[in-house]
Amino acid sequence: MTEHSDVYFTYENGEKLVDILKKYPFEFTPDNLILFYFGINDSESSDVVPKIQEMLDRDYPSKQVMVQSFFMHRLRFPNRTEITRRPVGKYNLWDDLKSFLDTYPGIVSWGNRRGIRYRHKSTRPRFLTSLVTEACREVLDEKKEKMSWRDVYNSVYPILEKIHNELESGGIRSKYNGSGLKYELSQNHLHQQLKGPFSNNIEEWVKTAYTEDWFYKNWSVIQRNLKDSVMHVEGERGMWISKSATVTSDRSDDPDRSSDGRKRAMELSKSENKLWEVLHSTIKQYRENNLDPKLLLPKINILFEN
Repeated sequence: MTEHSDVYFTYENGEKLVDILKKYPFEFTPDNLILFYFGINDSESSDVVPKIQEMLDRDYPSKQVMVQSFFMHRLRFPNRTEITRRPVGKYNLWDDLKSFLDTYPGIVSWGNRRGIRYRHKSTRPRFLTSLVTEACREVLDEKKEKMSWRDVYNSVYPILEKIHNELESGGIRSKYNGSGLKYELSQNHLHQQLKGPFSNNIEEWVKTAYTEDWFYKNWSVIQRNLKDSVMHVEGERGMWISKSATVTSDRSDDPDRSSDGRKRAMELSKSENKLWEVLHSTIKQYRENNLDPKLLLPKINILFEN
């Protein structure tokens, strides 16, 4: 068996890795791919670890089982030093592997830096977390009520399913209120990635792609991305509410509950909601252009000085 310190990229093993991406319709992270590459390199057979292949065929379509299978066969995950070691005359393994995959016909990547995912072009991809976040914002802003992560999931799941169906059947037709979600849906890369055709049935795929478990694992990231317009409900663990809803609720206990008062409260709520959306969109564009969002602070402070 090859010593891990001697592992470096070879075209032959790169081709075997591509075979995995072609056969199994999942998206894979760099860590997944590095693990698989070490497994391929450790195999003393000309096949890609036959015992693992047999297990994957039996347990498909679970990507989790697929990754666990490599661990079960003692193909240990390489540590970061081994991955970045530079043999004489060679770049580190991931640089070489990335360069190979980025130019290989039929292999597609989506996302940036740590969030990048690779797949075969016939594999339907999940939405990026940024779009899922905006769909959650849409739900919370429309409901204007306390919601747990499971409440949000149950409301956002049909939205994600609908967007997938529309993208694969000609384009977005449904109307959405949030500027953040509108922005995400207007991106060319989204339409390029999701236009298909894909190898598996969309109804069955959605059920396995957007599970409660998947959503829960991503909820902490979604929460951080929502912090500008969503707040934790004080005294109620695990409950969240749109900040726009708190404007109306703060005024609901006023003695004067005239229709004019309610109308003014609703207008103020809408204005505040629009403000959060504009700020969120602007901050996002700054980050996408490698600009520090804190550069906006002096301009915002000027508004309060006038």
